[in-house]
Amino acid sequence: MIKKQKFGTYGKWLILVVLLVVVGCQSLGGLDLNRALLNGLDTTSLQESTSISLHFKLDPNKQPDERTKAMIELLNDAKLELQQIKMESLERMSVNGKLTLSKGSIPFHLFAKPDQIVMQIEGASQTIVLPYGLNGMAGSEEADLAINDVREQFLKKYKEKGIDKSIASFIVNNLPNPKNIQVSSTNETIHGEQLPVFKLETSLNGTEMIPLLKSFLRNMTKDDASFKQLIGQLYDVLWPIVKPHLKNEGLTDGAPYLSRAPNGFLESIIDAAEDRELAIDIIHTTLKELLFIGIIGIDSLGKAEDSSMKAILNDKTYVNTKLYFDRSFNLRKSDVDVTISPQVADNGGIAAVQLKLQSENWDRNKAVAADELKTGPKSLIFGKDSTRYELAEIVDPASLLGQLLGTQLSQPEEEDVFYIPVENKDAKDLTGAYLEDETPYAPLWLLADYLYADVQQDGDKVTLTDEWGTVIKLTVGSKEADVDGELFEMEGTVRVHNDVVYVPCLSVAEWLGAYAWYDEEENVIGISLDY
Repeated sequence: MIKKQKFGTYGKWLILVVLLVVVGCQSLGGLDLNRALLNGLDTTSLQESTSISLHFKLDPNKQPDERTKAMIELLNDAKLELQQIKMESLERMSVNGKLTLSKGSIPFHLFAKPDQIVMQIEGASQTIVLPYGLNGMAGSEEADLAINDVREQFLKKYKEKGIDKSIASFIVNNLPNPKNIQVSSTNETIHGEQLPVFKLETSLNGTEMIPLLKSFLRNMTKDDASFKQLIGQLYDVLWPIVKPHLKNEGLTDGAPYLSRAPNGFLESIIDAAEDRELAIDIIHTTLKELLFIGIIGIDSLGKAEDSSMKAILNDKTYVNTKLYFDRSFNLRKSDVDVTISPQVADNGGIAAVQLKLQSENWDRNKAVAADELKTGPKSLIFGKDSTRYELAEIVDPASLLGQLLGTQLSQPEEEDVFYIPVENKDAKDLTGAYLEDETPYAPLWLLADYLYADVQQDGDKVTLTDEWGTVIKLTVGSKEADVDGELFEMEGTVRVHNDVVYVPCLSVAEWLGAYAWYDEEENVIGISLDY
């Protein structure tokens, strides 16, 4: 699924995030960091080059297994080069680049416009099109159009109203400052031109990251006035856009994600949202609670002895950054080195993973023309039902892309398997599955939870809706199932035990995109969900 977004905003927010992580918000050496952080949001066009390289530092005392060794051989010293990025506007951008692996390079060309992304990759005989939108993900075409309309209007107005800068200012003003940060004036070559710049250098190790993040979250919880003001701005823009769609009964009846609420609940939500002060208070309180939960969760990650996060965020994990700003406080060049060195007993033969990111940009807010890529007479259009096998059909097997894809296709798809213990049907404390006449039954809530489906019950009537919009209607005491309007007979009846609905799980699992079976040796019901 490709969610529609103004493509250029990703680059602006990426610049902001990198700055936030490493520099805080102080003013040093003549460089106004607050202004520098916010300048990136004013970018509407530019040209840029970026490279990302990957290196594995091997552990001489530990030999990797065969699978890890193959991965290292393929990816060690891999490099993604976006050699020519042309952002014509927030909605039109082109990228020419290549991915270099141990076996060679794969050049590619990407073009993004308001309704789709078009890609041409060496080795593929057709262009590949990624259309924007939900493509049925919201449950109906009308719901898809409504969500896209909300997104379109919001993205237009949030820029007009300056909400992007309000969000950035709220973040910037609450940032803590790292310990190691230096600013100097120097000259630097950017796109072949010598420029006077501010050079900012900072270093941050893993042990500093959790305390900084905790301080950041805590600062936001204390800044109530700015927090409420920002929520009010978002409310004023978003609520008038959303309200007409929520009041459209045809839309809410057709979209499962909107129709699952109990009777009257949606109307109550709309009534509360109409009261601006009440709505802002509810949102503000909820977000503050989430921030407090985040603070506690992050703190526990840093204190738990067996925490995987603690094993990663140690003094051997670090981020070293050099940022170059011109005299107008625009970020023009960056060098970021990231080393992740987990301190664990079994590192799989990899002592550290090193990432190096380098970028520079020019022609900021000048006339820039993206390199348009036409779809051509034939294109592979990717939607939510597309598979890697469709891609394989248009790829030359002799090309590097074809070789990599062929290797991937020869591997079994990732499989998610879980098991439900089989218990005695007559047990008073029955909580798991059971067998009756060799038919396996499982608690409906458990099956739905595992398979990402929603359950609604009204008396003897039960309705399941999965994440793809499939609707299954069942009746207690009946074998009949209505699946998207088509009737089927299950291998057993729907029944209730201890106020819990049980269903014959073989059929229900299949309709929810999974496969179920009884493992007699382990005495469990297995459920396999293939991705």
